[in-house]
Amino acid sequence: RDLGVQAIVSPAATACTGSITPSVTVENMGSEAVSAFKVGYRIDNGPVQQQTYSQTLQPGASTTVALPTGNTGFGQHTITLFSFDPVTVSGTGDTRLSNDTLQKTFAVVQPIPTPFTEGFETAFPPAGWRISNSNNNATWVRKAPGRNSNYAAFFDNFNNNLTGENDDLHTPIIGVAGADSVVITFDVAHKNFAGVSGSSNDGLSVLATTDCSNSFTTVYNKKGAQLATAGS
Repeated sequence: RDLGVQAIVSPAATACTGSITPSVTVENMGSEAVSAFKVGYRIDNGPVQQQTYSQTLQPGASTTVALPTGNTGFGQHTITLFSFDPVTVSGTGDTRLSNDTLQKTFAVVQPIPTPFTEGFETAFPPAGWRISNSNNNATWVRKAPGRNSNYAAFFDNFNNNLTGENDDLHTPIIGVAGADSVVITFDVAHKNFAGVSGSSNDGLSVLATTDCSNSFTTVYNKKGAQLATAGS
């Protein structure tokens, strides 16, 4: 009898509400059919919640199950999910415990209200913003001047050879519940660099999320000559 926890499907890495409905994929890794089993979880050091499932899992089969909804506050949390008590013809109880538990860190963020503006006048990145710089080299900085403010978010690809690299500047999660449309406006300035092989192909994309940063849709994308606002 060997029931293993294979993946934590929910919660995602980021949530915009403290109401969490975990789901987990479990697999029958033993040699006997499982006729019933239990799954439980806890968030941080909170109370354990568990559920019994009367599902038949043949050897090698897996299923994804949802657990009772729990509640937690804003901030970073750790969820621990575990399976136990698989029932087979030979009895009850898991004979291999090393694959019964998985943990996942997730964050519950508090959306900020609209209208929302940012002129980069204070610390950078501003409160609630974050930079993703996987290459740990040149990235977004604050630099004067701005157009409608004293500063701007600036990326110096002119003096750095960053071919094929991406750096992200994330805004806070912005709450637009009940809105039938969302409008974002921004100023952009870019000078294309004419090198040995021709003009550079710097690009700027703006991506939007409707599921709390777990997936994104591109709403603005320009590069090369299309992005340039000044000559080479």
